[in-house]
Amino acid sequence: MKNGTRARAVVLLQTCEIFNSLTEAAEAVYLADPSSICRCCYGERTTAGGVVWRFADEIMQKAACEGKTLRQVCDEELLNIAHKVLYAQARSGARK
Repeated sequence: MKNGTRARAVVLLQTCEIFNSLTEAAEAVYLADPSSICRCCYGERTTAGGVVWRFADEIMQKAACEGKTLRQVCDEELLNIAHKVLYAQARSGARK
């Protein structure tokens, strides 16, 4: 950890696996740079290491607030991303 900041847990949406830090997550999917996972969690990237990531506390809070399981929320997040990608592709194809 840098400058006393605490690690923030992340969840790999495809498997609902929770990692205690960006570094731990990056090592699990063989990524050299954990910052790409962070950018994915903040919505700046769609994927990092070929998979989708979110901050675990946000996903767990959403599950608790909506009375859903972690798996249900992970699946919904993945569907939302797929819809956004398909919509963007359709719009870019319409411009050609």
